[in-house]
Amino acid sequence: MSSLEYAGESWLQPDLLPDYKTISKRLSFYITLAFAFWLVVVPIIYLLAASEERDALQEKAAALEQQEREQEAAAQQQKAGTRRSKTNRQKQVSLDDNNQQESQVPSEFYVSLFASLGFVWTLILILTFISPHNTLLARGVFSCPILSLQESKDWLTRVEVTAQRNVESVNENDADPMGYLKLPPGFSKVHRYNQTLTTSELSVLTDPFTKADREWLMNTLLQTRLAPTIRRVYGVTLESINLQDLYVDQYTAGTRRTFRIKEENGNRDYDVAFRILLNDDFTGGSTRFWNSFQKRFIPYNLETVPQNVGTMLLHNNRLLHEDEHVRDGQKTILVGTVSIQRQRDDNGNNNGELVSTGVSAFASYFSFPWLVTRLEAFIQRQSIQYNKTTKVAFLTELLRDLLDSAICDTWLKHEVYTLVKPEDGESFRSALDQKNHVIQAELDNLKQPRWFTGKEVTGQREEADIDQPVEERESPEPVVEGDKMETGHDSDRTDTSAENVNKNEEL
Repeated sequence: MSSLEYAGESWLQPDLLPDYKTISKRLSFYITLAFAFWLVVVPIIYLLAASEERDALQEKAAALEQQEREQEAAAQQQKAGTRRSKTNRQKQVSLDDNNQQESQVPSEFYVSLFASLGFVWTLILILTFISPHNTLLARGVFSCPILSLQESKDWLTRVEVTAQRNVESVNENDADPMGYLKLPPGFSKVHRYNQTLTTSELSVLTDPFTKADREWLMNTLLQTRLAPTIRRVYGVTLESINLQDLYVDQYTAGTRRTFRIKEENGNRDYDVAFRILLNDDFTGGSTRFWNSFQKRFIPYNLETVPQNVGTMLLHNNRLLHEDEHVRDGQKTILVGTVSIQRQRDDNGNNNGELVSTGVSAFASYFSFPWLVTRLEAFIQRQSIQYNKTTKVAFLTELLRDLLDSAICDTWLKHEVYTLVKPEDGESFRSALDQKNHVIQAELDNLKQPRWFTGKEVTGQREEADIDQPVEERESPEPVVEGDKMETGHDSDRTDTSAENVNKNEEL
Protein backbone atom coordinates (compact mmCIF):
# COMPACT_ATOMS: atom_id res chain seq x y z
CA MET A 1 0.00 0.00 0.00
CA SER A 2 1.31 3.45 -0.92
CA SER A 3 2.31 5.68 1.96
CA LEU A 4 -0.44 8.16 1.06
CA GLU A 5 -3.28 5.65 0.80
CA TYR A 6 -6.02 5.84 3.39
CA ALA A 7 -5.05 3.92 6.54
CA GLY A 8 -8.66 3.42 7.60
CA GLU A 9 -9.70 1.72 4.35
CA SER A 10 -10.12 -1.68 6.03
CA TRP A 11 -12.78 -0.30 8.40
CA LEU A 12 -14.87 1.53 5.79
CA GLN A 13 -18.22 0.07 4.87
CA PRO A 14 -17.79 -2.17 1.79
CA ASP A 15 -18.46 -0.61 -1.62
CA LEU A 16 -19.41 2.74 -0.11
CA LEU A 17 -16.58 4.91 -1.42
CA PRO A 18 -15.32 4.41 -4.97
CA ASP A 19 -11.78 4.32 -6.30
CA TYR A 20 -11.66 7.88 -7.62
CA LYS A 21 -8.73 7.26 -9.96
CA THR A 22 -10.61 4.45 -11.69
CA ILE A 23 -13.80 6.48 -11.76
CA SER A 24 -11.97 9.46 -13.27
CA LYS A 25 -10.62 7.29 -16.09
CA ARG A 26 -14.07 5.87 -16.76
CA LEU A 27 -15.71 9.28 -16.77
CA SER A 28 -13.01 10.62 -19.07
CA PHE A 29 -13.71 7.75 -21.47
CA TYR A 30 -17.47 8.42 -21.44
CA ILE A 31 -16.97 12.15 -21.99
CA THR A 32 -14.54 11.48 -24.84
CA LEU A 33 -17.13 9.23 -26.50
CA ALA A 34 -19.80 11.90 -26.10
CA PHE A 35 -17.48 14.54 -27.54
CA ALA A 36 -16.59 12.33 -30.49
CA PHE A 37 -20.22 11.52 -31.24
CA TRP A 38 -21.75 14.98 -30.94
CA LEU A 39 -18.92 17.19 -32.17
CA VAL A 40 -17.28 14.89 -34.70
CA VAL A 41 -19.67 12.18 -35.93
CA VAL A 42 -22.80 14.33 -36.11
CA PRO A 43 -21.12 17.12 -38.17
CA ILE A 44 -19.58 14.50 -40.49
CA ILE A 45 -22.99 12.90 -41.05
CA TYR A 46 -24.41 16.32 -41.86
CA LEU A 47 -21.60 17.12 -44.28
CA LEU A 48 -22.10 13.79 -46.06
CA ALA A 49 -25.83 14.40 -46.33
CA ALA A 50 -25.25 17.93 -47.63
CA SER A 51 -22.74 16.61 -50.16
CA GLU A 52 -25.24 14.04 -51.45
CA GLU A 53 -27.84 16.77 -51.77
CA ARG A 54 -25.48 18.95 -53.80
CA ASP A 55 -24.64 16.01 -56.08
CA ALA A 56 -28.35 15.41 -56.63
CA LEU A 57 -28.86 19.05 -57.57
CA GLN A 58 -25.95 18.94 -60.01
CA GLU A 59 -27.34 15.81 -61.65
CA LYS A 60 -30.72 17.49 -61.94
CA ALA A 61 -29.14 20.54 -63.58
CA ALA A 62 -27.24 18.33 -66.03
CA ALA A 63 -30.40 16.46 -66.95
CA LEU A 64 -32.17 19.74 -67.50
CA GLU A 65 -29.41 20.96 -69.84
CA GLN A 66 -29.60 17.72 -71.80
CA GLN A 67 -33.32 18.19 -72.18
CA GLU A 68 -32.68 21.72 -73.36
CA ARG A 69 -30.35 20.52 -76.10
CA GLU A 70 -32.86 17.89 -77.27
CA GLN A 71 -35.59 20.47 -77.40
CA GLU A 72 -33.37 22.80 -79.44
CA ALA A 73 -32.63 20.10 -82.01
CA ALA A 74 -36.33 19.25 -82.36
CA ALA A 75 -37.60 22.81 -82.53
CA GLN A 76 -35.23 24.74 -84.82
CA GLN A 77 -38.17 26.64 -86.30
CA GLN A 78 -38.92 28.22 -82.93
CA LYS A 79 -35.32 29.20 -82.31
CA ALA A 80 -36.00 32.58 -80.77
CA GLY A 81 -38.66 31.23 -78.42
CA THR A 82 -36.52 28.26 -77.54
CA ARG A 83 -33.61 30.56 -76.66
CA ARG A 84 -35.87 32.62 -74.40
CA SER A 85 -37.15 29.43 -72.75
CA LYS A 86 -33.59 28.16 -72.31
CA THR A 87 -32.52 31.45 -70.77
CA ASN A 88 -35.48 31.38 -68.38
CA ARG A 89 -34.79 27.79 -67.34
CA GLN A 90 -31.08 28.52 -66.78
CA LYS A 91 -32.08 31.44 -64.60
CA GLN A 92 -34.43 29.14 -62.65
CA VAL A 93 -31.66 26.58 -62.11
CA SER A 94 -29.34 29.37 -60.98
CA LEU A 95 -32.01 30.62 -58.58
CA ASP A 96 -32.53 27.10 -57.23
CA ASP A 97 -28.77 26.76 -56.63
CA ASN A 98 -28.63 30.15 -54.93
CA ASN A 99 -31.60 29.29 -52.74
CA GLN A 100 -29.97 26.00 -51.82
CA GLN A 101 -26.68 27.76 -50.97
CA GLU A 102 -28.52 30.34 -48.91
CA SER A 103 -30.41 27.63 -47.01
CA GLN A 104 -27.18 25.81 -46.18
CA VAL A 105 -25.89 28.70 -44.03
CA PRO A 106 -28.61 28.53 -41.32
CA SER A 107 -28.67 24.75 -41.61
CA GLU A 108 -24.98 24.53 -40.68
CA PHE A 109 -25.57 26.90 -37.77
CA TYR A 110 -28.49 24.90 -36.42
CA VAL A 111 -26.59 21.64 -36.81
CA SER A 112 -23.66 23.10 -34.86
CA LEU A 113 -26.03 24.37 -32.18
CA PHE A 114 -27.81 21.01 -32.00
CA ALA A 115 -24.51 19.14 -31.70
CA SER A 116 -23.22 21.49 -28.98
CA LEU A 117 -26.42 21.28 -26.94
CA GLY A 118 -26.43 17.52 -27.36
CA PHE A 119 -22.91 17.26 -25.99
CA VAL A 120 -23.68 19.55 -23.04
CA TRP A 121 -26.83 17.58 -22.19
CA THR A 122 -24.97 14.26 -22.41
CA LEU A 123 -22.20 15.68 -20.22
CA ILE A 124 -24.75 16.74 -17.59
CA LEU A 125 -26.33 13.28 -17.62
CA ILE A 126 -22.92 11.60 -17.21
CA LEU A 127 -21.96 13.85 -14.31
CA THR A 128 -25.38 13.57 -12.67
CA PHE A 129 -25.89 9.81 -12.78
CA ILE A 130 -22.36 8.38 -13.00
CA SER A 131 -19.92 10.73 -11.25
CA PRO A 132 -19.77 9.90 -7.50
CA HIS A 133 -18.73 13.50 -6.81
CA ASN A 134 -22.38 14.30 -7.51
CA THR A 135 -24.37 11.08 -7.03
CA LEU A 136 -22.78 10.26 -3.67
CA LEU A 137 -21.17 13.41 -2.29
CA ALA A 138 -23.53 16.22 -3.27
CA ARG A 139 -26.30 15.26 -0.85
CA GLY A 140 -24.67 12.56 1.25
CA VAL A 141 -23.82 12.70 4.97
CA PHE A 142 -21.05 10.48 6.34
CA SER A 143 -20.81 9.39 9.95
CA CYS A 144 -17.68 8.02 11.62
CA PRO A 145 -16.21 7.82 15.17
CA ILE A 146 -13.42 10.36 14.75
CA LEU A 147 -12.74 10.99 18.48
CA SER A 148 -12.78 8.62 21.43
CA LEU A 149 -14.85 9.26 24.55
CA GLN A 150 -11.76 10.29 26.52
CA GLU A 151 -10.51 12.57 23.74
CA SER A 152 -13.90 14.26 23.59
CA LYS A 153 -13.82 14.82 27.35
CA ASP A 154 -10.28 16.21 27.14
CA TRP A 155 -11.27 18.74 24.50
CA LEU A 156 -14.44 19.62 26.40
CA THR A 157 -12.29 20.36 29.46
CA ARG A 158 -10.10 22.66 27.36
CA VAL A 159 -13.25 24.38 26.09
CA GLU A 160 -14.50 25.00 29.63
CA VAL A 161 -11.14 26.44 30.73
CA THR A 162 -11.02 28.72 27.68
CA ALA A 163 -14.59 29.86 28.23
CA GLN A 164 -13.78 30.87 31.80
CA ARG A 165 -10.70 32.72 30.54
CA ASN A 166 -12.87 34.48 27.98
CA VAL A 167 -15.67 35.61 30.30
CA GLU A 168 -14.35 39.14 30.75
CA SER A 169 -13.66 39.52 27.03
CA VAL A 170 -17.17 38.77 25.80
CA ASN A 171 -18.86 41.78 24.30
CA GLU A 172 -21.50 43.28 26.59
CA ASN A 173 -23.84 43.50 23.61
CA ASP A 174 -24.05 39.72 23.65
CA ALA A 175 -26.61 39.94 26.44
CA ASP A 176 -30.04 38.98 25.14
CA PRO A 177 -32.85 40.60 27.20
CA MET A 178 -35.53 38.63 25.35
CA GLY A 179 -34.02 35.33 26.43
CA TYR A 180 -34.10 33.89 22.93
CA LEU A 181 -30.43 33.00 23.10
CA LYS A 182 -28.98 32.28 26.52
CA LEU A 183 -25.22 32.48 26.19
CA PRO A 184 -23.02 30.07 28.12
CA PRO A 185 -20.36 31.90 30.15
CA GLY A 186 -17.46 32.98 27.95
CA PHE A 187 -19.26 32.29 24.66
CA SER A 188 -19.98 34.99 22.09
CA LYS A 189 -23.07 35.74 20.10
CA VAL A 190 -22.37 35.31 16.41
CA HIS A 191 -24.65 36.28 13.53
CA ARG A 192 -24.50 34.00 10.53
CA TYR A 193 -26.24 33.52 7.20
CA ASN A 194 -27.02 37.15 6.32
CA GLN A 195 -27.80 38.06 9.94
CA THR A 196 -30.74 35.60 10.05
CA LEU A 197 -29.20 33.12 12.49
CA THR A 198 -27.65 33.79 15.90
CA THR A 199 -25.46 31.20 17.59
CA SER A 200 -23.39 30.99 20.77
CA GLU A 201 -19.83 30.12 19.86
CA LEU A 202 -16.30 29.85 21.15
CA SER A 203 -13.96 30.29 18.20
CA VAL A 204 -10.83 28.16 18.02
CA LEU A 205 -9.38 30.78 15.66
CA THR A 206 -10.00 33.98 17.64
CA ASP A 207 -10.89 33.18 21.25
CA PRO A 208 -8.09 32.59 23.79
CA PHE A 209 -7.36 28.92 23.30
CA THR A 210 -3.74 28.29 24.19
CA LYS A 211 -0.98 27.16 21.89
CA ALA A 212 -1.17 23.76 23.59
CA ASP A 213 -4.91 23.57 22.89
CA ARG A 214 -4.49 24.16 19.19
CA GLU A 215 -1.55 21.79 19.00
CA TRP A 216 -3.60 19.10 20.74
CA LEU A 217 -6.41 19.60 18.24
CA MET A 218 -3.96 19.63 15.37
CA ASN A 219 -2.19 16.42 16.36
CA THR A 220 -5.23 14.50 17.62
CA LEU A 221 -7.83 15.42 15.03
CA LEU A 222 -7.06 17.76 12.17
CA GLN A 223 -3.81 16.55 10.66
CA THR A 224 -3.99 12.94 11.80
CA ARG A 225 -7.60 11.92 11.14
CA LEU A 226 -9.69 14.66 9.56
CA ALA A 227 -7.43 15.52 6.62
CA PRO A 228 -6.97 11.90 5.42
CA THR A 229 -10.71 11.25 5.85
CA ILE A 230 -11.73 14.30 3.80
CA ARG A 231 -9.17 13.31 1.18
CA ARG A 232 -10.60 9.78 0.96
CA VAL A 233 -14.29 10.68 1.08
CA TYR A 234 -14.20 13.58 -1.37
CA GLY A 235 -11.39 12.42 -3.66
CA VAL A 236 -9.25 15.54 -3.22
CA THR A 237 -5.60 16.17 -2.35
CA LEU A 238 -4.27 16.99 1.09
CA GLU A 239 -2.84 20.34 0.00
CA SER A 240 -6.22 21.47 -1.35
CA ILE A 241 -7.80 21.39 2.14
CA ASN A 242 -8.15 24.86 3.68
CA LEU A 243 -9.88 25.38 7.02
CA GLN A 244 -12.39 28.23 6.85
CA ASP A 245 -13.80 28.23 10.34
CA LEU A 246 -13.57 26.17 13.53
CA TYR A 247 -15.62 26.80 16.65
CA VAL A 248 -17.38 25.17 19.58
CA ASP A 249 -21.15 25.59 19.69
CA GLN A 250 -23.33 24.95 22.72
CA TYR A 251 -27.07 24.37 22.86
CA THR A 252 -28.48 25.11 26.29
CA ALA A 253 -31.79 23.82 27.65
CA GLY A 254 -34.60 26.31 28.06
CA THR A 255 -33.54 28.56 25.19
CA ARG A 256 -34.96 29.05 21.75
CA ARG A 257 -32.52 27.14 19.61
CA THR A 258 -34.47 25.58 16.74
CA PHE A 259 -33.05 26.89 13.47
CA ARG A 260 -35.54 26.99 10.66
CA ILE A 261 -34.41 25.59 7.34
CA LYS A 262 -34.82 28.89 5.54
CA GLU A 263 -32.41 30.50 8.00
CA GLU A 264 -29.68 28.16 6.88
CA ASN A 265 -29.94 29.28 3.27
CA GLY A 266 -27.42 32.10 3.43
CA ASN A 267 -23.86 32.74 2.38
CA ARG A 268 -22.09 29.38 2.41
CA ASP A 269 -18.61 30.12 1.15
CA TYR A 270 -17.11 26.74 1.99
CA ASP A 271 -17.29 23.25 0.49
CA VAL A 272 -17.34 20.73 3.35
CA ALA A 273 -18.68 20.95 6.91
CA PHE A 274 -18.09 18.65 9.86
CA ARG A 275 -19.80 18.41 13.25
CA ILE A 276 -18.41 16.37 16.15
CA LEU A 277 -20.55 15.52 19.17
CA LEU A 278 -18.61 16.16 22.41
CA ASN A 279 -21.12 15.04 25.05
CA ASP A 280 -24.34 13.09 25.44
CA ASP A 281 -25.79 14.25 28.77
CA PHE A 282 -28.74 16.07 27.21
CA THR A 283 -32.11 15.40 25.63
CA GLY A 284 -33.44 16.97 22.45
CA GLY A 285 -31.02 18.95 20.32
CA SER A 286 -31.64 16.86 17.22
CA THR A 287 -29.63 17.50 14.06
CA ARG A 288 -31.66 16.81 10.94
CA PHE A 289 -30.85 17.20 7.26
CA TRP A 290 -33.36 18.56 4.81
CA ASN A 291 -34.42 17.27 1.40
CA SER A 292 -35.39 20.49 -0.39
CA PHE A 293 -37.19 18.73 -3.25
CA GLN A 294 -39.27 16.27 -1.23
CA LYS A 295 -39.77 18.82 1.56
CA ARG A 296 -38.92 16.34 4.28
CA PHE A 297 -36.07 15.46 6.58
CA ILE A 298 -33.56 12.74 5.86
CA PRO A 299 -34.35 9.93 8.34
CA TYR A 300 -31.50 10.78 10.66
CA ASN A 301 -31.69 12.17 14.16
CA LEU A 302 -29.07 12.46 16.89
CA GLU A 303 -31.84 12.00 19.43
CA THR A 304 -33.43 8.81 18.11
CA VAL A 305 -30.49 7.15 16.32
CA PRO A 306 -27.81 5.94 18.79
CA GLN A 307 -24.77 8.16 18.52
CA ASN A 308 -21.56 7.87 20.49
CA VAL A 309 -19.65 10.83 21.79
CA GLY A 310 -16.90 11.70 19.30
CA THR A 311 -18.99 10.85 16.25
CA MET A 312 -18.42 13.15 13.27
CA LEU A 313 -20.97 14.06 10.63
CA LEU A 314 -19.26 15.06 7.38
CA HIS A 315 -21.33 16.61 4.60
CA ASN A 316 -21.29 19.02 1.69
CA ASN A 317 -22.08 22.66 2.33
CA ARG A 318 -25.12 22.72 0.05
CA LEU A 319 -27.05 20.26 2.21
CA LEU A 320 -29.34 22.18 4.56
CA HIS A 321 -29.86 21.13 8.16
CA GLU A 322 -31.42 22.32 11.38
CA ASP A 323 -30.86 21.84 15.12
CA GLU A 324 -33.80 21.51 17.47
CA HIS A 325 -33.84 23.01 20.95
CA VAL A 326 -32.33 21.15 23.86
CA ARG A 327 -34.99 20.14 26.39
CA ASP A 328 -32.63 19.20 29.18
CA GLY A 329 -28.90 19.61 29.74
CA GLN A 330 -26.41 21.17 27.38
CA LYS A 331 -25.26 19.88 24.01
CA THR A 332 -21.73 20.79 22.87
CA ILE A 333 -20.35 20.22 19.39
CA LEU A 334 -17.19 21.10 17.51
CA VAL A 335 -18.06 22.60 14.12
CA GLY A 336 -15.71 23.25 11.26
CA THR A 337 -15.93 24.30 7.62
CA VAL A 338 -13.38 23.54 4.92
CA SER A 339 -12.90 24.83 1.39
CA ILE A 340 -11.35 22.77 -1.40
CA GLN A 341 -8.89 24.92 -3.36
CA ARG A 342 -7.64 24.27 -6.89
CA GLN A 343 -4.82 26.75 -6.32
CA ARG A 344 -3.00 28.12 -3.29
CA ASP A 345 0.01 30.31 -2.68
CA ASP A 346 3.26 28.40 -2.67
CA ASN A 347 4.69 30.03 0.46
CA GLY A 348 1.64 29.50 2.62
CA ASN A 349 1.40 33.19 3.56
CA ASN A 350 -0.94 34.45 0.82
CA ASN A 351 1.92 36.33 -0.82
CA GLY A 352 3.47 33.55 -2.87
CA GLU A 353 2.84 32.42 -6.40
CA LEU A 354 -0.36 30.47 -6.93
CA VAL A 355 0.29 26.82 -7.71
CA SER A 356 -2.04 23.95 -8.45
CA THR A 357 -3.12 21.72 -5.59
CA GLY A 358 -3.70 18.76 -7.90
CA VAL A 359 -7.46 18.55 -7.46
CA SER A 360 -9.06 16.78 -10.42
CA ALA A 361 -11.64 18.46 -12.62
CA PHE A 362 -14.25 15.94 -11.46
CA ALA A 363 -13.77 17.04 -7.83
CA SER A 364 -13.99 20.73 -8.77
CA TYR A 365 -15.40 22.08 -12.04
CA PHE A 366 -17.46 18.94 -12.69
CA SER A 367 -18.66 18.74 -9.08
CA PHE A 368 -21.99 20.56 -8.95
CA PRO A 369 -21.76 21.70 -5.28
CA TRP A 370 -18.19 22.95 -5.75
CA LEU A 371 -19.19 24.83 -8.90
CA VAL A 372 -22.35 26.26 -7.32
CA THR A 373 -20.32 27.69 -4.44
CA ARG A 374 -18.03 29.49 -6.91
CA LEU A 375 -20.98 30.74 -8.94
CA GLU A 376 -22.55 32.11 -5.78
CA ALA A 377 -19.32 33.90 -4.88
CA PHE A 378 -19.21 35.41 -8.38
CA ILE A 379 -22.80 36.64 -8.03
CA GLN A 380 -21.97 38.30 -4.72
CA ARG A 381 -18.93 40.05 -6.21
CA GLN A 382 -21.05 41.29 -9.12
CA SER A 383 -23.68 42.61 -6.72
CA ILE A 384 -21.07 44.44 -4.64
CA GLN A 385 -19.27 45.87 -7.67
CA TYR A 386 -22.32 47.12 -9.59
CA ASN A 387 -24.83 47.42 -6.73
CA LYS A 388 -27.44 45.77 -8.92
CA THR A 389 -28.20 42.51 -10.69
CA THR A 390 -26.41 42.58 -14.03
CA LYS A 391 -27.30 40.41 -17.01
CA VAL A 392 -24.22 38.28 -16.39
CA ALA A 393 -25.19 37.86 -12.73
CA PHE A 394 -28.75 36.99 -13.72
CA LEU A 395 -27.59 34.28 -16.13
CA THR A 396 -25.18 33.00 -13.48
CA GLU A 397 -28.07 32.78 -11.01
CA LEU A 398 -30.04 30.71 -13.51
CA LEU A 399 -27.11 28.33 -13.93
CA ARG A 400 -26.65 28.11 -10.15
CA ASP A 401 -30.32 27.30 -9.59
CA LEU A 402 -30.26 24.75 -12.40
CA LEU A 403 -27.35 22.87 -10.85
CA ASP A 404 -28.28 23.27 -7.20
CA SER A 405 -32.06 22.96 -7.19
CA ALA A 406 -33.13 21.40 -10.48
CA ILE A 407 -30.39 18.75 -10.48
CA CYS A 408 -28.91 18.21 -7.01
CA ASP A 409 -32.08 18.65 -4.95
CA THR A 410 -34.32 16.88 -7.45
CA TRP A 411 -32.33 14.01 -8.93
CA LEU A 412 -29.56 13.19 -6.47
CA LYS A 413 -29.98 10.86 -3.52
CA HIS A 414 -30.24 12.32 -0.02
CA GLU A 415 -28.86 9.80 2.44
CA VAL A 416 -26.85 9.41 5.65
CA TYR A 417 -24.13 6.78 5.38
CA THR A 418 -22.26 5.05 8.18
CA LEU A 419 -18.67 5.39 7.05
CA VAL A 420 -17.23 3.40 9.96
CA LYS A 421 -19.20 1.37 12.49
CA PRO A 422 -19.01 2.67 16.09
CA GLU A 423 -17.65 -0.67 17.34
CA ASP A 424 -14.70 -0.32 14.94
CA GLY A 425 -13.86 3.18 16.14
CA GLU A 426 -10.86 2.31 18.28
CA SER A 427 -9.16 0.25 15.57
CA PHE A 428 -10.04 2.87 12.96
CA ARG A 429 -8.52 5.74 14.96
CA SER A 430 -5.44 3.70 15.88
CA ALA A 431 -4.74 2.91 12.22
CA LEU A 432 -4.99 6.58 11.26
CA ASP A 433 -2.73 7.65 14.13
CA GLN A 434 -0.05 5.11 13.26
CA LYS A 435 -0.16 5.90 9.57
CA ASN A 436 0.19 9.61 10.25
CA HIS A 437 3.61 9.04 11.83
CA VAL A 438 4.65 6.91 8.86
CA ILE A 439 3.74 9.47 6.21
CA GLN A 440 4.83 12.60 8.10
CA ALA A 441 8.33 12.50 6.59
CA GLU A 442 6.85 12.36 3.10
CA LEU A 443 4.31 15.05 3.90
CA ASP A 444 7.15 17.36 4.89
CA ASN A 445 8.14 17.35 1.23
CA LEU A 446 4.58 17.99 0.04
CA LYS A 447 2.08 20.74 0.57
CA GLN A 448 0.02 19.98 3.64
CA PRO A 449 -3.52 21.02 4.51
CA ARG A 450 -3.85 24.59 5.73
CA TRP A 451 -5.44 24.76 9.15
CA PHE A 452 -4.57 27.92 11.07
CA THR A 453 -2.59 29.98 8.54
CA GLY A 454 -3.97 32.94 6.62
CA LYS A 455 -7.38 33.19 8.28
CA GLU A 456 -9.42 36.32 7.75
CA VAL A 457 -11.01 37.45 11.02
CA THR A 458 -13.17 40.59 11.42
CA GLY A 459 -11.63 42.28 8.40
CA GLN A 460 -8.10 41.30 9.39
CA ARG A 461 -6.01 38.23 8.82
CA GLU A 462 -4.58 36.46 11.83
CA GLU A 463 -1.49 34.42 11.02
CA ALA A 464 -1.98 31.72 13.65
CA ASP A 465 0.82 29.69 12.14
CA ILE A 466 0.46 26.43 14.01
CA ASP A 467 1.56 24.58 10.88
CA GLN A 468 5.14 25.65 11.62
CA PRO A 469 7.39 24.13 14.31
CA VAL A 470 6.86 25.63 17.76
CA GLU A 471 10.23 27.40 17.87
CA GLU A 472 9.53 29.14 14.52
CA ARG A 473 6.13 30.60 15.41
CA GLU A 474 5.74 34.29 15.90
CA SER A 475 3.03 36.46 17.34
CA PRO A 476 0.17 37.09 14.93
CA GLU A 477 0.33 40.50 13.31
CA PRO A 478 -2.84 41.97 11.86
CA VAL A 479 -2.72 42.76 8.16
CA VAL A 480 -4.40 45.73 6.53
CA GLU A 481 -7.89 45.07 5.32
CA GLY A 482 -6.97 45.60 1.68
CA ASP A 483 -4.69 42.56 1.81
CA LYS A 484 -7.48 40.05 2.33
CA MET A 485 -7.24 36.55 1.12
CA GLU A 486 -9.81 36.13 -1.64
CA THR A 487 -10.83 32.57 -0.82
CA GLY A 488 -10.13 32.74 2.92
CA HIS A 489 -13.39 34.35 4.05
CA ASP A 490 -14.19 32.99 7.49
CA SER A 491 -17.98 33.01 8.03
CA ASP A 492 -20.43 35.85 8.55
CA ARG A 493 -19.02 36.79 11.94
CA THR A 494 -20.07 40.24 13.10
CA ASP A 495 -19.39 40.31 16.80
CA THR A 496 -15.80 39.14 17.29
CA SER A 497 -13.83 42.25 18.14
CA ALA A 498 -10.22 43.04 17.38
CA GLU A 499 -9.72 43.30 21.13
CA ASN A 500 -10.53 39.61 21.45
CA VAL A 501 -8.02 38.80 18.75
CA ASN A 502 -5.28 40.72 20.50
CA LYS A 503 -5.91 38.77 23.70
CA ASN A 504 -5.04 35.48 22.09
CA GLU A 505 -1.92 33.81 23.32
CA GLU A 506 1.00 33.89 20.91
CA LEU A 507 1.28 30.82 18.72
